[in-house]
Amino acid sequence: MFDWEQANSSEGRTFTRRLGPTEAFYWDSQFDRAADSLQFVEAESTGSESHSVSLFDIENVRRTWKQVKKVYPLLSARAFAGPDNIGIFFQLTEKRLWEVGPEEIHISTVNSSEEARYFAHSLITTERQLSDHLLARLYVLRHLNHPNKAHVIFHAAHCVTDGTSNNIFLSTFLELLSSSSQNEEWNLEHQLAFAIPCEHRMPTYQLPLPRRRWKYAMGQVISSLRSQKLSGGHTLPRKFTKMTPYTPASSGSEVVELSPETSVIVVRNCKKLGMTFGNVYPVLAQVAFGRLLCKRYVAGHIGEDEWDYRRKEPMVHSGPLNMRPYLSKLRDRTGFAGIGVAVCYYFYTLPFMPLGSASRLKLGDPVPSFSELLSFDRFLLRARSIRQQAVNYINHPLFLDIARAQTFRRLEQSKHIALRWQSGIEVNSEELTAKVPVQEQACEGYVMAHGGSSFGNMDAIIAQNYPRKAKEGSPLRIKLLDVGVILHSKSDQLYLGAATLKQRLCVHSFWDRNVYSDAVVTEWLEEVKSAIEHYLGSEIGDCPNLYWPSSGSRL
Repeated sequence: MFDWEQANSSEGRTFTRRLGPTEAFYWDSQFDRAADSLQFVEAESTGSESHSVSLFDIENVRRTWKQVKKVYPLLSARAFAGPDNIGIFFQLTEKRLWEVGPEEIHISTVNSSEEARYFAHSLITTERQLSDHLLARLYVLRHLNHPNKAHVIFHAAHCVTDGTSNNIFLSTFLELLSSSSQNEEWNLEHQLAFAIPCEHRMPTYQLPLPRRRWKYAMGQVISSLRSQKLSGGHTLPRKFTKMTPYTPASSGSEVVELSPETSVIVVRNCKKLGMTFGNVYPVLAQVAFGRLLCKRYVAGHIGEDEWDYRRKEPMVHSGPLNMRPYLSKLRDRTGFAGIGVAVCYYFYTLPFMPLGSASRLKLGDPVPSFSELLSFDRFLLRARSIRQQAVNYINHPLFLDIARAQTFRRLEQSKHIALRWQSGIEVNSEELTAKVPVQEQACEGYVMAHGGSSFGNMDAIIAQNYPRKAKEGSPLRIKLLDVGVILHSKSDQLYLGAATLKQRLCVHSFWDRNVYSDAVVTEWLEEVKSAIEHYLGSEIGDCPNLYWPSSGSRL
């Protein structure tokens, strides 16, 4: 069903296959490009001045782009829907692999890194640059005053890549860009064997069909039961209406950075405590969330009814989880890992926002400190809860089947929203555009506090020098100066991510500006930064057991 089928056309050999369930992120892109992603690097050629210019020269870029497309043929594919929108298909013509389309590459010059970043952001905030006939584009912005420097921007639809794939693409592109060799012996059928849905790489795919169906059915049941347990919740102050899910997002983004010295201490403290930063950052976000709401309450911006509701509600966190470590490994004979979409979603729940000794807060009181809201011991207890929820999820015998069912349910909702939006929605009632009170926003399910994930150490994920395996005595030709990610937000999205780059811990947020104000999100990010510095910014002892509360302690 998901195998490539070959046919002949006027453009030569044509290959078609149906998108896998996880690749149905296609429907996000149909809803005004929701979930389109963009990743960029600022790179510098380390060769001689005359040679440096040629590395980012248009001919070298075009040569490399064609090579990369042969390694990853999905980048040249088109996407189309079947009759009555039943089934989505990739179509790939061999001819497109051997040429560079008129819109596939954009090469220009910029005066500074700031101008390049502004250009990158404009790709997300202005008219969509991708389409069903152009699922990926490459931009190379050469620095006018420093021809040995350039920004390389990779822009792709979520049905062909995810965050990990974007990293793989950029590493491969820079590797081939820095190499003068040209391997023309690509076998298309061989490469297409790697361009398969991630569901084909699940261990259960090797089981007999009846057994596979049984496991997936059980995964659906468990996923449904878990979803039913998610209820209530709240998020940052926002404007949410009944039309919000059907209104395309206006994307906003912001980042805060910690100093290299503090970043090193934070990472070291996490290791001492047997944690990853991904375990602790939902708790840091929550206590920052609580402090922001306390500020608004004591200033009179939050009423008593809303405050009573918020102080008792649990908080739900969700985000993408890389499935590749749990799938069969695919690596072609060139040594390059395959790209594609291989993510599922996690859901973590934290209890009510921490108020500690500020639980009896009144109008006009001083804003409580982090210590008053959540002690260090209770901070660690909540972080341990997040860690245990993660372990329970990925260690479940039916983990991949549960994840697949959760993803399918989410993407079916995306399809419904996209088709409703495309058909046009008439707003003929003030009720549809009226702000929904916080207490009523979870009446049909739950409200997610925020989504997001921790990317880890980007210096280790993306090689910093190219070629990666330079021969002894041969000089490096490219080194990285910066790496960045920009997402097009989905409706109602509040995303909080973290990554370490050049020994700096960076916390970034993407949000729907139609729903969340820039000022509120920026203030929250600053509180998150302060929370990181408060709980993890100073050296702690070497024995993590000293910091664990007793098993009977309350969260």
